[in-house]
Amino acid sequence: MFTAILWDYDGTLANTPVKNIAVTRAVLGRLDPALLDPLPDALSSLAAYQAANYRWRNWRELYQHALRVPADRLDEAGALWGPCQLADRTLPPLFGGLLEVLPRLAALAPMGICSQNDSGNIRAALAAHGAADCFAAVVGHADVDFARQKPDPAAFLACLDRLGLREGRFAYIGDHAGDIAFDLGEMFAYKRAVSEKLRGGIHALLKGARVDLLEGTARIDAPGRVTVAGPEGNTVYTADRILAATGSVPVRPPIPGLDLPGVMTSDELLEGSDTLYESLVIMGGGVIGVEFATFYANLGCRVTLIEGMDRLLPTMDRELGQNLGQILKKQGVEVLTSAMVRRVEQTPEGLTVHVDQKGKEKAVSGEKVLCAIGRRPCWDGLFAPELVPETRGRSLLVDEDFRTSIPGVYAIGDVSAVIQLAHVAAAQGIACVNRMCGRQSATDLNVVPSCIYSSPEIAVVGLTEAEAKEQGINAVSGKCTMFGNARTVIEDPGRCFMKLVADRDTGRLIGAQLMCQHASDIISQLSAALVNGLTVGQLLSVMRPHPSFEEAMTEALERLAEKL
Repeated sequence: MFTAILWDYDGTLANTPVKNIAVTRAVLGRLDPALLDPLPDALSSLAAYQAANYRWRNWRELYQHALRVPADRLDEAGALWGPCQLADRTLPPLFGGLLEVLPRLAALAPMGICSQNDSGNIRAALAAHGAADCFAAVVGHADVDFARQKPDPAAFLACLDRLGLREGRFAYIGDHAGDIAFDLGEMFAYKRAVSEKLRGGIHALLKGARVDLLEGTARIDAPGRVTVAGPEGNTVYTADRILAATGSVPVRPPIPGLDLPGVMTSDELLEGSDTLYESLVIMGGGVIGVEFATFYANLGCRVTLIEGMDRLLPTMDRELGQNLGQILKKQGVEVLTSAMVRRVEQTPEGLTVHVDQKGKEKAVSGEKVLCAIGRRPCWDGLFAPELVPETRGRSLLVDEDFRTSIPGVYAIGDVSAVIQLAHVAAAQGIACVNRMCGRQSATDLNVVPSCIYSSPEIAVVGLTEAEAKEQGINAVSGKCTMFGNARTVIEDPGRCFMKLVADRDTGRLIGAQLMCQHASDIISQLSAALVNGLTVGQLLSVMRPHPSFEEAMTEALERLAEKL
């Protein structure tokens, strides 16, 4: 359990946006009436205000970029917030159900409020709603140095001091990623430590299996002959069989400006930085692009995501891409679809990406630009000039036993696979070695689950309904929208669903598309069903626990059974 629970007030406990629009207008009017003529778009409607509030990382960015307040008058504007809040006597309602939940939570752990609203205003509102006794401490904008408002930890520490706590496990409940601070350098350091631990484990496994590990650059000179350029010079090795597993590298298309400083690939971005970028433009709305968009948006970065097709994840089920686009927009991500990048330019504000969106030119700016439009097989310099393997596009061409056109040379993974996934490469590696030794692998390489680590997660396997019909299969689908799923309601990840596809003629499951929490774990069950040719009826015979995300599978199967 938690040692204490800290809350935000505006938009979390109290439904304050309508009042805050009025207060913001009052602030701008007292600061400079010209700021209201014309009225900023962000104050034109509730939807516009909420969109602007979630787009910008903190109140300073909101006031400067959305409300046109000059940078040198931000402190002055901030100082007016408290008096204008107190002057507005409107009592905002608490969100539904809180009056029942708050006393129960307060019985579990002491609770406090950390807000940029006025503490007296907050206490008065809580008292009016009968909730004041639930909170042992309230810290408002005047209780900490003005320059140290959220996400600076000063307000949180002040609240903990009033609770008499400094050590323990604390929860913060808020409505904006910009409310909290974090150490990005520590996050990337942890990522590197995990990677090194995994590498160390692999090295130990290789050593235990008596595999010699050579460090250097390899070149296949001829069938059965490899030269390794290492720290101490070149060494020639011979073998009956050679397996190439050289992976892939990010693609950089010939777009003007992609060589500018600040334009990065996914590999470069993963190296990490101690500084969170204030804004990031991502080129590519496929798997890599949406995963990075999710990550950086959750950290409070202002993200713009550009995709050339009419939806995100264009190679997957249409509903997945459309739904994810809506979720990302709610998280503050600007999503541009049907938009082709024409050039990138260096500007005083950072980097400006010019796109052609449905015949109209549009410019979007960011501190950095991520080029995430795919990866290509990496086999540059792998073969001697006179040794030219057959290819399929940019990939090495292999047969069903992973043999290239060069005798004794095999290839697996991204360098030759149609689907570039780590688990595909691992399964192919096992299968390839088994076939070298005259054995068959237990893994069915034709059923490939794919996962996207967005929020919520996405996982797919098999055919979509549209793909099945294109192949002449009499396909039907059943979908469960998970509004009534208990685990989904508890975690509230946004709109989630499970869609299952079956062959009407045989009743067999032939595909699944999941968008929900833990989708990457659940998909293995459905992959097993496809491998073993299970029918909808057989899958319905399984009892699934409550509460669980898997319960939605039963409902989707029932919808599917009705159509068979």
